[in-house]
Amino acid sequence: MTNSRAKGARGEREAARYLAALLDLPITRNARNGIETTDLHVPDLDIVIEVKFGYEKMDLHTTLLTKACEQAEGYTRPDQHWCVLWKQSRKAWRLTSHSPFGQATIAGDDSIRAFLMNYKR
Repeated sequence: MTNSRAKGARGEREAARYLAALLDLPITRNARNGIETTDLHVPDLDIVIEVKFGYEKMDLHTTLLTKACEQAEGYTRPDQHWCVLWKQSRKAWRLTSHSPFGQATIAGDDSIRAFLMNYKR
């Protein structure tokens, strides 16, 4: 049986490495210290990034993805944007965020980079 906390921490570290290399920005995993609630510390982007890793049943139009989006949205200030960076095992990262049409999901390094760079400070 997999320890869910260890799996989550491993996924957050992998996401931080992925985004740091993709964006060429200093991105680290937030420690669970009771103060920070977000998964990643992204000092150069004005966006909250929630990470979900290894949820095999998470996919487009699932309750798991909807709840992850609600969690990310709950961490934001009124002037902030949010996204969920998620990955199923042995698949590429995807990013889901709010759009004028509801939730929108993108995949692919170039699309994820372009989306996140819109929130560079």
